[in-house]
Amino acid sequence: MEVGRINSTVFLRSYIYLDEYEINNLYSQLYPDVLQEVIRYEVKQNNNSNCAISGSALGVIATCGKMDNLSGASYTSEILTKISTDYKTNLIIKHVCNDCIYSLNEIISRFNDPRLILPGQIIVGYANFYLTQIYDVEDKPIPLHGIKNNFSKKGTTFILESGNREAIRKLRLEESTDCYEDYFQSEIFGIEMHFGGEKLRREIRHLTETIKEGKVFRCSILGQISYCGMNQYFIKPFAVW
Repeated sequence: MEVGRINSTVFLRSYIYLDEYEINNLYSQLYPDVLQEVIRYEVKQNNNSNCAISGSALGVIATCGKMDNLSGASYTSEILTKISTDYKTNLIIKHVCNDCIYSLNEIISRFNDPRLILPGQIIVGYANFYLTQIYDVEDKPIPLHGIKNNFSKKGTTFILESGNREAIRKLRLEESTDCYEDYFQSEIFGIEMHFGGEKLRREIRHLTETIKEGKVFRCSILGQISYCGMNQYFIKPFAVW
């Protein structure tokens, strides 16, 4: 007898940035009545017994436990099931783009008139970015060269830019690299994105070393897009991988 096959593709993502507040807010709009589940079991028996129990939430998270019942005793067991932020994020991405991810430039190009972008428009896309600046909790710039990987990210803001951006073209290091012409000058749209340092899940070594080497790095993003005028756009990221 042939065992049933799973035809759907499972996408595993290693998130480097997650805004849990925004993810929970979006998820609650998709699943307003199922955030978490409490399963209660109560067994009354006159004889000694060990009872195995199990439950699930949304059919995706299984939990199990065991209750011991002595003669004449009654025990109640509660199991609280929660859905991880990563899993919620995957569900939101699938809802927004059905796991078909296009470049941000291609997504923006689909808008005939950028002024028609809805307030709070949620998109999923990828682009090549440069980390152009980091500001500390007092909004003072932190020098990128020589920055330590384990510096305190609490309260910091990371500025990333992509595409046709005036600030990017002023980076002397970038102008001397081959990727500058390929990835930036040829692009029509300019994109800016800010990271809150406390929401980063990884260290920043790969970002700062990328700048020192004069190369770009590619990010896939779930976020909110806004039109800033003159072919310039701002992305508020909810998840980056």
